[in-house]
Amino acid sequence: EVSATLPPCGNSVLSMRRVGDYPQLLGTSRHITQQFVDVRSESFDSAKNTLAVELDVVGNDVLKVTVLRRTISGLSKLKGYQFSVVDVPAEVQVSYVEEGDVIRFSLSSPASIRVTLECIFAR
Repeated sequence: EVSATLPPCGNSVLSMRRVGDYPQLLGTSRHITQQFVDVRSESFDSAKNTLAVELDVVGNDVLKVTVLRRTISGLSKLKGYQFSVVDVPAEVQVSYVEEGDVIRFSLSSPASIRVTLECIFAR
């Protein structure tokens, strides 16, 4: 059962995915479609225990990326992260916070760019 209390005229977006064998992208903040316009690809490399997500970041806007770290075998511990700019050199600011079952990344850049965010998980 899922419920939420919202203020008058308030709204909320609910994003759900089935818990799997590895951490996975849960959603982004850019659009109500939760990934449709800004996520280019998502993949998990089992050998490296790494989730890679290629994203479009809009200049002067904060993109929030939520990663579900809950797996069938429990919570995956974030060991580290790295990112690379795909198309042109640009400044990117990244921060994150771990909240229960999810990790919330915030990415921003003065220019519109495409980046690959890699989340490296402990074994």
